[in-house]
Amino acid sequence: MNNPETLPDGDVISDFALTLVHEIRNPLTNIDLSLQVLSQEITDESLRVYLDIIKRSSDRIGKILKNLLSHQKLNENSGADHSLHTILDEVILLATDRIVLKKVKVTRDYDSKDCVVAINAQKIKIALTNIVVNAIEAMDPRQGELKLVTRSTDATHLIRIEDNGCGINDAGMKNLFKRGFSDKPGGIGIGLFSTLKILKSSNVGIDVQSQAGSGTCFILTFNKSTTPDKLIPMSL
Repeated sequence: MNNPETLPDGDVISDFALTLVHEIRNPLTNIDLSLQVLSQEITDESLRVYLDIIKRSSDRIGKILKNLLSHQKLNENSGADHSLHTILDEVILLATDRIVLKKVKVTRDYDSKDCVVAINAQKIKIALTNIVVNAIEAMDPRQGELKLVTRSTDATHLIRIEDNGCGINDAGMKNLFKRGFSDKPGGIGIGLFSTLKILKSSNVGIDVQSQAGSGTCFILTFNKSTTPDKLIPMSL
């Protein structure tokens, strides 16, 4: 790489990546301008719903690009206490448009006590969003049910993310977290690869239970104690 720039968490952005960000922002500006025109012309409320979805998606892309260019510090407040319930709620809010479009039913079954743990909330939110989005995409429209479960034990907090989608076959399970692997049309195989990387770096255990045609369940284990000899080993 020529003249790489290093992010605070060790990731590297090359000149090519920065150029790519610039090129993405150009058509994004065209989308925003077109939306402004359409919002003035379209009065049918049933259609304006989709304009709102496009606008929120465009704004999110713009925010991601802005964070990348400004080298947003994902390591900030890495040791602060955060509520897993709040993070899950924020993840569902981020995925609302997909949930609405596919008419997925979301069920929350949270532990009676809030699950609070010292983590980097921004990184964990990215990992959970990747899992939730995959779950939504695996389910049929109008038939999907996404279930979020939290449980607290003496030593750990658990998160279960369950769907009733198409499930994962044996080959998919073996390659699930490999970089570049995807069984979705047009998929690039980065989401779950980066998810595993985040969880490992955060000392969060992960287990996946799935069979083709029977849905999928991701189980994440957060240790209440961050003492090295008390960390629960990764399942994968």
